Amino acid sequence: MDDGDRWDDPPQAETGGRPAGSAAGDSATPGPSGPPPAYPRLESPGAGDWIARLAAPTEATKGWLKFMGIVSIAAGVVTALTLFGILWAWLYIWLGVLLWQAGERADQAAARRDPFMLEQYLLKLKTVITIAGVVVAVGLVLSVFAMLAVLAVGWVGLMAGLRDAFPL
Repeated sequence: MDDGDRWDDPPQAETGGRPAGSAAGDSATPGPSGPPPAYPRLESPGAGDWIARLAAPTEATKGWLKFMGIVSIAAGVVTALTLFGILWAWLYIWLGVLLWQAGERADQAAARRDPFMLEQYLLKLKTVITIAGVVVAVGLVLSVFAMLAVLAVGWVGLMAGLRDAFPL
């Protein structure tokens, strides 16, 4: 693949978004709704090509995933030492283990160019993102209930204060 066929090549500003070598009135390669796209379409590569292309970004994530896993496990252990933290500590530790495992799978997928390990890496990340999404959703719902409770308590306190300030 030559450098002109890369997905991350920016559009050519000098040609108004048209591929290099095409003139403004050139209609030799008309598109269905205008000029051809600025990014060329790639041919369907074989499975080995996709694995090779995904290996570098996959390998680049392994260090950060392992770091985040260690930090999450450590946060879970520290959280477990508190009175109410034991209720949530397992979640931090579980996420930490999943992040560490994803980092290991990333390393193996990149080193071996193994599609099964790449799939396992993506499945671990999917699980982490799903858990994080559920935790955020539950946190938002609990936050709304907490705000309503604070408003209710504040309203009751205000009414009691007004009753005491202005007896009838």
